[in-house]
Amino acid sequence: MNKFESMNERDQTSVTKALQMDQLDVIEDSIIGAITNIHSITDGFFTMNKLKELIKEAITDQVESSV
Repeated sequence: MNKFESMNERDQTSVTKALQMDQLDVIEDSIIGAITNIHSITDGFFTMNKLKELIKEAITDQVESSV
């Protein structure tokens, strides 16, 4: 009976460890996804600011050349 109980406990421990590893994988994937999204947003933000600057410069050049 003790052998059966110890086997059952080992099986539960193995299952618990497997579930924890699966949860860690899901968390890791979520973090990687979040970092990727943040990176995309910040790159997009930089690009938008750069584009706005280029447009401002173009308008300023046009206004100055027409004066």
